Amino acid sequence: MTAPITNAGVNALLAANCIPQGYAYSLVLISLTKRLLARDMPAAERLEFLEQLEPAPDERWLTLNMISAVEPMDEKGLALAGEAMKLGKRGLDMFAEHFATFAVLNPSLLTALRLCQFNEPIPEQPRLRALEFCAL
Repeated sequence: MTAPITNAGVNALLAANCIPQGYAYSLVLISLTKRLLARDMPAAERLEFLEQLEPAPDERWLTLNMISAVEPMDEKGLALAGEAMKLGKRGLDMFAEHFATFAVLNPSLLTALRLCQFNEPIPEQPRLRALEFCAL
């Protein structure tokens, strides 16, 4: 049985694996986009959202497998995202700064990070490398 996901655990994983903030907010945006796609909308608008789920040709870290692994945002995540978006451009920073909260609500964000081929594989249980060196 795996331990429950906590904000502290997610933050430790991000720090131990040097995950850039852009990766974090991109995965939150993918989750939000998938949630929005569940709504009724005109076909042209749906197409625009679907196009946002395609990795850009110059994106070496984001793969279709990662995008597929991300589940749609739940109600709590949607409420948090709505509050963050009220901050305008600063909203994306909030997605990154509060990635741990979004990941606790939607563990598929961590699943997607573990599929990232740009970095070394991310372990299931984060290790605090700094503490490991202190123990030597």
